[in-house]
Amino acid sequence: GRTSMQVEFAPYGSTFVVFRSPAGKGRPLFASNLVGFKTVQELGGPWEVSFGTNTLSFAELVDWTTRPEIRYFSGTATYRKTFDAPTTGQSLFLDLGDLSMLAQVRLNGKDLGVAWCPPWRVEITDTVKASGNQLEIDVVNGWWNQLVGDPKKERTKTNIRLPQKAKPQASGLFGPVKLLHRVAP
Repeated sequence: GRTSMQVEFAPYGSTFVVFRSPAGKGRPLFASNLVGFKTVQELGGPWEVSFGTNTLSFAELVDWTTRPEIRYFSGTATYRKTFDAPTTGQSLFLDLGDLSMLAQVRLNGKDLGVAWCPPWRVEITDTVKASGNQLEIDVVNGWWNQLVGDPKKERTKTNIRLPQKAKPQASGLFGPVKLLHRVAP
């Protein structure tokens, strides 16, 4: 009488396991929650990225702190891209790759929710179209970069004391952003 299962967790992930009947019952039982994904398409550059009223074009996804004009930006930046997608009748997911802090995803005007931990992924099956998809991703970072960029506290009032050689934290959508199909275990 034994039940064996393989369980895979995302970083800091958790799951519930519910046993509806006693183990064994004359036959071994094996279950798995392992789900694989296959890349269908990568959404490369260019990306239009808005930082408040300032809009920039990114040829590729990069850390904001590598760009002098937004090195110390803190807040929300909106990434925009139009893309076509394959129509195969399978479930389709948007994988954001890597990013700083959290992201809210909208596709064709529909809010698909917030990706707040890895894997930074949302399902888009019911929202995606064959062509002309309008993708918007709001990426948020923390206050640290603003504080580092204003050491004399001319624009930022706080009692936080930064280390003397404080550097901005990597921020933004780093990607790669991909469309994925789920692959059966």
